[in-house]
Amino acid sequence: PLDSSEDYQVVRLHAFLRIRQMALTQPFPFIEDCLKKTYLAYAKRAKFGGGGSSGASSVLPTLTFMGNCVVELYSLDYHSSYQHAFVYIRQLALHL
Repeated sequence: PLDSSEDYQVVRLHAFLRIRQMALTQPFPFIEDCLKKTYLAYAKRAKFGGGGSSGASSVLPTLTFMGNCVVELYSLDYHSSYQHAFVYIRQLALHL
């Protein structure tokens, strides 16, 4: 099955909704893990793309969806989001 198939999109949506629900309902440190893991998954996916020969056109909707999910999660807790953004921007500056 293709990565952009409707079945995969439904699974991705349900997984994101569950992660968001847990980030809202679990005690404080859990949201930190949600923010970190989702950002790293997005960065990894954006860096390596689809890994297949299907081209960038099939990867773009997935990256757009993942980017929107990351933004949604980071909007849940501004304090934690600021700390994570600071760390990742600093790492990016060091690599450049």
